[in-house]
Amino acid sequence: MPFDEGIKEYQLKPVYPIHQSTLEYKGYVQLEIPKDAVVLYPFVDYLYETWGMESMRLREQDHAILLFIRAGERPLTTKGFFAVDILPFLIK
Repeated sequence: MPFDEGIKEYQLKPVYPIHQSTLEYKGYVQLEIPKDAVVLYPFVDYLYETWGMESMRLREQDHAILLFIRAGERPLTTKGFFAVDILPFLIK
């Protein structure tokens, strides 16, 4: 079912916007987060809300999610996790 049709049929409303202005290309930050990590879903939500889907890519693997996030600066806010929670998953 297409997104717009699902929104209309189920009368759903987005909790936060997933679109943000695209950051100038300066490379990517790469993270690999196990699917069973407690921080995975709050962090992905945070990224979509802060960086927007235009500045990040996800690749699903068997037991982990690879995240490619455009390098750049955005104001950081705490959404139930801290940078120290994410550092163990940083690849590059």
